[in-house]
Amino acid sequence: MIVSLSFGRWLALGGLLTIFVTAGHPALAQTEKKPASSAAKAKKKKPPVRAKKATPEPGDDLGEEEEVEKAPKPKKQTRAQKAKAEKEKKAQEKAAKAEKEAADKEAKAEKARAAKEKKAKAKKGKGKGKGKKAAPPPEEARIVVLPFDGPNGKRLRGDVVSSLSKVEGVADVTEENSKRENSADAAIALANEQQASAVLYGTASKKRGQIVLDVVMRNGTDGQVLGEASFKGPTVQKVKQQVDTNLPIELAEAIERAKPTPEPEPEPPPEEDPEAVATEEEKEKEEEPEAEEEAPAAAAKGRPSPLEIWLGFRGFDRDFSYNEDLSQFENGVAEQSTYGGPGAAGFLSLRWYPVAHTKGGFLSHLGLQGGYERGFLTRAKSPTGRELDVTYQEFFIGLRGRIPIAKHELGVSASYGQHEFTIQDDDVLLPDVNYGYLRPAVDGRFRFGKGLVGFSLGYRNVLSAGQIQDDDWFPNSDVGGIDAGLFGGYTPTGSYDLMAGFDMRRYYYSLNPDPGDPRVAGGAVDQYLGVWLGVAWRLAGSKD
Repeated sequence: MIVSLSFGRWLALGGLLTIFVTAGHPALAQTEKKPASSAAKAKKKKPPVRAKKATPEPGDDLGEEEEVEKAPKPKKQTRAQKAKAEKEKKAQEKAAKAEKEAADKEAKAEKARAAKEKKAKAKKGKGKGKGKKAAPPPEEARIVVLPFDGPNGKRLRGDVVSSLSKVEGVADVTEENSKRENSADAAIALANEQQASAVLYGTASKKRGQIVLDVVMRNGTDGQVLGEASFKGPTVQKVKQQVDTNLPIELAEAIERAKPTPEPEPEPPPEEDPEAVATEEEKEKEEEPEAEEEAPAAAAKGRPSPLEIWLGFRGFDRDFSYNEDLSQFENGVAEQSTYGGPGAAGFLSLRWYPVAHTKGGFLSHLGLQGGYERGFLTRAKSPTGRELDVTYQEFFIGLRGRIPIAKHELGVSASYGQHEFTIQDDDVLLPDVNYGYLRPAVDGRFRFGKGLVGFSLGYRNVLSAGQIQDDDWFPNSDVGGIDAGLFGGYTPTGSYDLMAGFDMRRYYYSLNPDPGDPRVAGGAVDQYLGVWLGVAWRLAGSKD
C-alpha cells in the first residue's frame, strides 16, 4: 500500500514537470506532437542556433532566448559563371574609361571656349587696331658723363650735361665724379654700375689760340665708340654756344644707337581646337612653321638711305699725243700734232634707290645712277702755241647695286656715257673726240668715325670716238679706255660729307694706218688728269 502510494505520487510529479516544461518551451511541445516521419525529416534539417544575450536589455524578459540564423555558405561557381563574371567586369571597366574620357574632353572644350572668349574681349578692347599687337613704348638712352680733362673742362662739362638733357630720346644724364679710363672695358663696367646705356668722355685743350672740346661716346653694352664730336671757339662762351647748337646734331646718331632695344612681347598661345585632340608630336609640327614665318619679321632691319646727291668742281689737264714713228709711210709723224691744256668743270651726280623709300631688304639696295659735267674756262693749245676755245662735257646714266658692310659700302654699276672734247675753229691739226662708251665699274666708301676714304675703278668699252675716226683722220683706229679715282672726306653731320679727290680718264688708240692715208701714226693716247672738291648729301633712312 505504501509502495503504491509512493508510485502514484511520482507519476503526478512527473506530469506536473512535463506540463511546466511544455508551457515554457512551445517548440518542444510541437515536436512531441509531430509524427515520427516528420521528426525524421526534421533531423536532416539543422535547427536554428539559439543564443542567449550576453547582457539583458531593458524590456527583455529574463531568461528569454534569441534565435539567430547563420548566413548560408556561398555556392561554388562553375567555369561558365566565372567567364560571365569576368566579361561583365571588363564591360564595366570599359564603360568607366569611356565616361572618364568623355568628361576630360568636355573639360578641355570648356577651357578652349573660355580662352577664346577672353581673346575676343581683348581684341574688342583694342578698337581700330584689333588683331595687331600694340607697339612697345620706345626705349630711351641713359648717359653717364665723366669728368672732362684739361683746362675749362669742369665748366664745359656742365654745359654738355645741360645740352644732352634736352635731346629727344635721352631719358637721364648722370654725372660721375670719379675719373675712369677711356676704354671699352672701363665703359662697360661703369655702365653696369650706373644702369646706363652709354658713357661720355671729354677733353678740353687749347690749340692755336682756340679752346677745343673733344667728346667721345661709348656703348655701355660692348664699349665700342658710338660717335665723336669736336667744338671750338676763341672763348669758353663761344664753345658753349657751339655745344648748345651742334651737340644734339653731332651726337644724334650715336644717341639713337645707344638706345636699348625693346624686348618683343610674347606671342599669345595658339588656340586649341575643341573638336580634335592632337598628340604632342602633331602640336610640335604645327608650331614649327609659325616660328619660321615669324623669323624674317624679327630679323628685319630698317630702311637705308634712298637718295644721295654729289655736287662739286673739277680742275683738269688734258694731254693728247701720238706715238710710234711710222716713217716708212709717205706721210710720217712729222705732220701729226700733239697738244694739251688746262680746264675746269662743274659736276652733279646722284644715286637713287626707289624701294628704299618704303622698306628695307635686298631690293632697297638696287638703284639708278646718273651724272653730268660741264667745262668752263677750258682752252686747248695747238702745237703753234695758239689757244683755242673748247666745248667740254660728259654725262652718264645706268644701274647701281650697293653692298652695305656695317658703316661701309661697296658698289657695282653698269652705265652708258658720252665724253666730248670739241675744239673750235680748227679742222686741220686737232681732231675732235666724242666718246660713246659702256662702263662696268666697282667703287667703295669706308667710314672711320667722322672720316672716310673711297675709290672708283671702271673700264670704258668705247663704241665710237667721233671725228678722229673719220676718213680724214684714222678710219681704221680701235679705241679703249679706263678710269680710276681716289678720294677722302670728313662728315661734319650725319647727312653731309665734305670730300676731295684725284681721278684719271685715259683713252688709248691703235690707229692701224694704211699706205696712202692722209695721216700716219701707230697709236695715240688721250688722257685727262683732275683734282676735285665736292659735297655729298644723303636723305636719311630709317631704323624701324
